[in-house]
Amino acid sequence: MTLTRIDELVRGDYFYLQPADECWFLREYTARMGFEHSETNQLIINLKKPLERRGLPEWKYKQLAEEKISRELAACLSRPWLEATTLVPTPPCRIESDPGYDDRLLRILQALPASDSLDIRCLVRQLGSTEPAHLYEQREKRRPTPVEIRSNYRIAREVCDPLPGRICVFDDVLTTGAHFRAMADLLRQEFPGVPVVGLFVARVIRPLVLEPGTTGGSTPRVG
Repeated sequence: MTLTRIDELVRGDYFYLQPADECWFLREYTARMGFEHSETNQLIINLKKPLERRGLPEWKYKQLAEEKISRELAACLSRPWLEATTLVPTPPCRIESDPGYDDRLLRILQALPASDSLDIRCLVRQLGSTEPAHLYEQREKRRPTPVEIRSNYRIAREVCDPLPGRICVFDDVLTTGAHFRAMADLLRQEFPGVPVVGLFVARVIRPLVLEPGTTGGSTPRVG
């Protein structure tokens, strides 16, 4: 398992990413293909199990997914890089007072080896709960824009000191880049001159779908 950088060949798949953005991912999640399509699909679906599943036999698979991702990140990120970086989890869709609050990204970072010596900070907080991002596509609803997402964010000034030397925004799935754009723009405004990079468990890839009535030799479109 190695990290791969989003480059000019695939950046166009993520509408809100800009050429100057430095974003890395571990795996590829195939949209609309379900649990059995790949190991990564299983991993991400298990990771996103909602909290109402807690206490059921399946809950252990969420915990195993978090542990696996932590191990894979630890194998890919060098200790000097980690020690020079402030790791910032993207806020979950539910705020802390919400019964559905799931800080899985924070738990993954805290499970890294010797995490007590790492700079892990929730520098961005969410003001109000929102719908889980992965449900927008399932329900054919318009996804929020970075401006809309950012309007629901605030900088957690109580944890801004000391000044970060480099910030890594951590999220589970890169879909359009909207959440990263909102996070990166807000953090760059608060910490001018501090580099901000993105780290994702997986990037979304979309299977090619043929137009109705065409054959395999026809030009496919992105589904």
